[in-house]
Amino acid sequence: TLSDFGANGSLLSDDFASIADAKSAYPSVANHITSLDMTYNDLAFLLYKVWLGGSGEINLSNGTYNFNIAHDFSNYSIKCASDVTIDFTNSIDSYGFKSRGTINAEVAVTSVDINTRVITTSTAHNYSVGDWVRLKSMTRCDTPDAGAKWQLGAGTANATPVYFAEPVQVQAVGTNTITVARGFVFPHYSTTIDGKVATVTKMNFAHSEVLGNPTIVLPNKYFVAIEARYTKNSKFSVNFDTTVSAGTGILLMYSMANSVTGTATRPVDWELNKEDHSKFNTWKSVSGWYNEFDVVESGGS
Repeated sequence: TLSDFGANGSLLSDDFASIADAKSAYPSVANHITSLDMTYNDLAFLLYKVWLGGSGEINLSNGTYNFNIAHDFSNYSIKCASDVTIDFTNSIDSYGFKSRGTINAEVAVTSVDINTRVITTSTAHNYSVGDWVRLKSMTRCDTPDAGAKWQLGAGTANATPVYFAEPVQVQAVGTNTITVARGFVFPHYSTTIDGKVATVTKMNFAHSEVLGNPTIVLPNKYFVAIEARYTKNSKFSVNFDTTVSAGTGILLMYSMANSVTGTATRPVDWELNKEDHSKFNTWKSVSGWYNEFDVVESGGS
């Protein structure tokens, strides 16, 4: 265990030195451990990632794992045995696990041809066939500019502007043109702001998963147990225990084609905080595309 290498659970220099010592002693995680060190869960999670080197499977055997800090699991799969509890009750952070893909800088678009599926950019781009890019219109979807059939609600005076945006996959490229693989969802690529009708930016998706239906316990504060941004084709099978918390179980942002299954429980006398209700949805998908949820809530959910 990590304590054999001087770890004491403080998450300070001695503990991180123990990670280096353990890695030197056991360079291959496959030859040494198949589950996290039950004594120092946070340290063991970090150690596991060091051993795996940037991606791979983090396996949790049956038991309860207490995590007190947030962990990045971008491009890792957390695979749980049949009886695993992940407890964030004493976490000092506002989220438990996070996965983050990245996006490149935006490139201005001067025209979008709905019929030929060709996007013309104002400058040269470096996109390749097969890339996924986000096409964002200059038309707000929360104002009458969107048209009667397309306006999606109405923003308040101080609301952040909300624009139509969709993912498109590159089928062919020219110096400053992109032909996309299929037709566009939105027809709103005519409003011009500063000489552009839209922007495009490449999305570099992460692939991160939590599998095995672990029970994840949320703390008694606003908290996001799993946050995935720019994540694609990932699966999350989880059960959330929110009996002492009104926080969020899973939040997908700018993510695409992910699958979420699971359950959540709240106490029967739970009451909604009407002043900040959006924070207390167990399952959330924000500015995402084609994500699927098959979930059940019970109690006062």
